[in-house]
Amino acid sequence: MTEQTPDQAEVEAIALDNKEVFHRVFNTYYESLCDYAFTILKDQDEGEDVVQSIFLNLWEQGKRFDANYKLKAYLFKSVYHRCINQLEHRAIRLKHRDQQKVLKPAVQQPEVLHLHPLSNQLSSGNRKPLLKEQAAVLRYLSSSGAEPSSAPAKAAAAGSMTCGNSDRRRSMMRTTEEGGV
Repeated sequence: MTEQTPDQAEVEAIALDNKEVFHRVFNTYYESLCDYAFTILKDQDEGEDVVQSIFLNLWEQGKRFDANYKLKAYLFKSVYHRCINQLEHRAIRLKHRDQQKVLKPAVQQPEVLHLHPLSNQLSSGNRKPLLKEQAAVLRYLSSSGAEPSSAPAKAAAAGSMTCGNSDRRRSMMRTTEEGGV
C-alpha cells in the first residue's frame, strides 16, 4: 500500500466535502495567491476575485481533482492562467470601447429655446411663469395665422420683443387670454 502525500490527503478530504481541511488550505494559500495575482493584474480587488473563484472551483470540482497533483502548484498555476485570461478580457473590453467611441458620433445636446430670462427658473422648478408666457406667445402666433413650421422661429422673435417691455408683454397676455388680438 502506498503512502499518501499531504497534498493527496488534503485533496481527497476536500473531495469528501471536509470543510475543516478546505478552510485550512484556504487560510494557508489565500494571501500568497492574492499577492501573486496582484503582481500580474496590478489590481487588488480583481486579484482577490480571481483567487476566490479558484477556491470556489476547487470546492465545487474537488471530486474530479486529480490527487496526484501538488496542491500548491495547482493553485498557483490556476491563478496564473485565470489572471492571463483576465488581462486578455480587459484588453478586449478596452479595444471594444475604443471602437465604440470611433463608431458613435458625439451626441449633441439639443438647443434650448429661451423665450425669456425667466426660462432660467426652469432649473429651479418654477415653470409657471415660463409656461404662461410660452402659451401666450403660441396663442398670439396661432391668431396671427403663423404656420406651425415657423412657430419656433417666430416664438423666439416674439420672446425677444417682450423681454425688454414688461407692460407690452402683460397687455399681449391679457389680450390673448380674453380671446382677441
